[in-house]
Amino acid sequence: MKMIDAQQVLKLFDIHTGYGTDEYSRKVLQSLDKNDKGKHVTIRKYMKRYIDSYIKRKFKEKHNRLPITDEDCDTIIKIIGAQIGMEYEEGGILCMLEDEKINKLLQAEFEKNTIRFEGRIVPKVVKDYYFAETNGIVEEVEAEIKQKEYYEGIKDDSTDKLKMKLFVIQQEIRNRKAFENMIDEYDEIVGSRSPESHYYYEVEE
Repeated sequence: MKMIDAQQVLKLFDIHTGYGTDEYSRKVLQSLDKNDKGKHVTIRKYMKRYIDSYIKRKFKEKHNRLPITDEDCDTIIKIIGAQIGMEYEEGGILCMLEDEKINKLLQAEFEKNTIRFEGRIVPKVVKDYYFAETNGIVEEVEAEIKQKEYYEGIKDDSTDKLKMKLFVIQQEIRNRKAFENMIDEYDEIVGSRSPESHYYYEVEE
């Protein structure tokens, strides 16, 4: 039995509804933090609400009563952990996505959180990036995406690891600055000599 976390459940929702499936939307959505509004077709709070309502409805259909214990609920979709650390049975989630009522709810979320732009349907959160691109502000958009991608790459690093990276970066900046100063000094000396003396200066060097 494969268990998946909330982010993986939300990704299944996205795939099922076709939310943010074009290449540009995927690039933008991947750069967003997991808690950013619009990263997925719905938010975690509604996802849990849909799962809970589905479990209760399906259990009542089978047993003519609402589930009372966790074991009752697990017969529909097994859930382990609590709060942020919850994991869900992937097979149960996939079955839920075939449910007509759940599909209607997700479709409503999809329509609420997307917009038609230049012949394609994209997440509303992505539209600003599209507008920026069509107005020629591509570099700013890409810089913002790269910045967020870099943050995603380091946010889970330990404090010691971040300090080590900072030391390496600072050392590299000092080395580059020293090299730039050396070049500036060379240009200044050469610039102060007559054109005829440049050759001799370079030979001496």
